[in-house]
Amino acid sequence: MVVLFPLQLSAQISTVKAEKYQHWMVVKTMDCNFKPPGTKGSAQTWDFTTLTPKAAGDTNKLKYMPRPSTLPFPNASMVMKDGTNYTFYEHKTDGVYELGTFDSSSLDTLVYTNTRRIMKHPITYLEKYTDSFSLVDGADSAKGIITDTVESFGVLKLPNATYNNVIRMRFFDSMDGVISGNPVTITRISYRWYDKDHSTALLTIDSIDIGGLASRETVYLLKEDPVLISDVDITPLQITAVFSGNNLLLTTGTAEGVRYDMALYNLFGQKIYTTTFNGGGRQLFNTGTEVAAGIYVLTVNEHDNHTKAGILKLVKQ
Repeated sequence: MVVLFPLQLSAQISTVKAEKYQHWMVVKTMDCNFKPPGTKGSAQTWDFTTLTPKAAGDTNKLKYMPRPSTLPFPNASMVMKDGTNYTFYEHKTDGVYELGTFDSSSLDTLVYTNTRRIMKHPITYLEKYTDSFSLVDGADSAKGIITDTVESFGVLKLPNATYNNVIRMRFFDSMDGVISGNPVTITRISYRWYDKDHSTALLTIDSIDIGGLASRETVYLLKEDPVLISDVDITPLQITAVFSGNNLLLTTGTAEGVRYDMALYNLFGQKIYTTTFNGGGRQLFNTGTEVAAGIYVLTVNEHDNHTKAGILKLVKQ
């Protein structure tokens, strides 16, 4: 007896891993010159073996880790670190949700007041979902929708590997808001290829329009290290400091022979004072300004390694 199954059943891979990263994972990708996404439908073969890097060393490294206790979004299941930028995600049974972002160098915080689902779990060929979201970032705000359709499956050929049993998703992300007092519309069409073994998209092709200014991006996966703990430093600098009149007295937390960047902000996010200095011992810094009584935020990070940083709340009497 011969049993025939519909061809599309061969692509019913689960997305229970897509965008759901393990703690300590490090992902390396390559930025390339743009190529169109190709055809859609069942049993496709996408040949991207001729992708060329924008520059020989034009790679990105993203780190995924537990939420450091000094950072916002206590409900985050996972944090993605890209330089001084952190993006926070919550893992739920029906998918992965983005909570917001935080820049440790500027203390800029973006909050999704209605979270954005970046991936539905599970999702298979010909399925789709739509999710609404809203966000605030200081005086800026926006609302939008994201729609994901699993429109294709097949074989993906990249410069470094060939992947079988791959699904391709088409994301349409549209957002209307106000930035710096000006209305703006941002749309993004993203094609992403996933298999059952990787959390990261194997290939991403984006077309982005911000208020009529268009850009295009192509990125493919080089390496996904599931437990590269030695490459992730989540221990903050244990700095301590106090006000001494209008000056800052940094008492502990820096090392001799290391350069540091320091910045002092008020609660409105305005930068009051900034400097670069050599670490070690107790140090007094003249802010050069009249510091009013109130609450301030002090940041200190290594000048050549922004993965090591400390954030401290200070009270000026």
